[in-house]
Amino acid sequence: MSNELEELTRGLKETRADLTKQQNSLKEAHREVMDKLEKGAKLDPEVQKNIDEAIAKANDTATALTDIAQKMDDLNKSVKAGPTGPLTVRGEIIKSLEGDSKDRYESFKKGDSRSLRLVLKEITSADVSTGVKREPHIDSLVSLERQPLRIRNLLTIVPVQTDAVKYGKQTLRDNKAKIVAEGDSKPYSDYKWEDATANIEVVAHLAKLTLQALADAPRLAAEVESEMRFGLALAEEAEILNGDGTTGHLSGLMHNATAYAVPAGMDSTDVLTPIDRLRVAMLQIHLAYAVPDAHVLNPINVAEIDLLRRDPDQGGGYLFSRPDGDTGVARAWRLPIVESPSMVVNEFLTGAFKYSAHLYARQGATVAISTENDDDFETNKATMRCESRIGLGVRRPYGLVTGALKGGS
Repeated sequence: MSNELEELTRGLKETRADLTKQQNSLKEAHREVMDKLEKGAKLDPEVQKNIDEAIAKANDTATALTDIAQKMDDLNKSVKAGPTGPLTVRGEIIKSLEGDSKDRYESFKKGDSRSLRLVLKEITSADVSTGVKREPHIDSLVSLERQPLRIRNLLTIVPVQTDAVKYGKQTLRDNKAKIVAEGDSKPYSDYKWEDATANIEVVAHLAKLTLQALADAPRLAAEVESEMRFGLALAEEAEILNGDGTTGHLSGLMHNATAYAVPAGMDSTDVLTPIDRLRVAMLQIHLAYAVPDAHVLNPINVAEIDLLRRDPDQGGGYLFSRPDGDTGVARAWRLPIVESPSMVVNEFLTGAFKYSAHLYARQGATVAISTENDDDFETNKATMRCESRIGLGVRRPYGLVTGALKGGS
């Protein structure tokens, strides 16, 4: 019993020493992170990873320290001594953990014997350094859900290094080619191109952080950066799809697309449902000698199409979906359906996207942080900026068709 107690006591001292060393290292890392942030430097993800691992290791050490103390407590319960015999276990524990702070422990008598029970009294924040208090496990932050962003991936991405992109857009093809009899005049065909310009616009936003918040939660900077990058991409998608072309805005896909219309010579009486309209839109694009590659719909309308049934009043089966099967990518008339909340409900966009539009990338998303913006220096704040520079050129509007999913043509 004595040897076991000595071994536990030695382990308790060593574990406590390890915990103190780990906590001191964390304090030093914290100071280094704050020095970098105050100088406007970006927090290295590798440094953040090392800090997270060090915190987890310190938590494990604190847990081990508590386990050893519990084993000593359990061992002591079996120790019995005479009325005047020394209670050495009590002295060893108090000496190892708290020195003269004996008010944390409670001894009591049972008849002519003595036993010792380790009692944790009220613990303050200062107790963390003793290792007696078990630190909570630090898990990742729980952020709000993010909208899937899919429109950008439909387009051809062209890196550029200018503030605007100019290109020629053909507006006329009057082909007069024909068989010409010997000696007759040959006809003239007529072609015309016009200059078009896609301006590069800035998409950006800012966020304020207090230096105290950054000091108390070094990971906060990385989380805010992640949120700002998502917010920037969300704004880009809205501009790419719905930009109205006014000053400071992109001229988006919907703004340039050709209006849906049943082609001449086709019987419109059979065009009744949303799925019919998607097929007619494909026909419009084919008749313009382009090849469509996707439909863009709001998720609500995709669900409505999935719920279309054969003879619904009679409980007929679903026409385009199998609730009990994995159908993979949603499709309509062989083309993938891209679901985007950025698309207005009850509208659609069918197109030959990569053929019809180019997204010009002047500057990818960049993030910077400064403590010298506005009154940041006086108020102990930092400003994070996230911005990109992009332009959109809808080169072939006839390759995009948009309209209402419901109603007359």
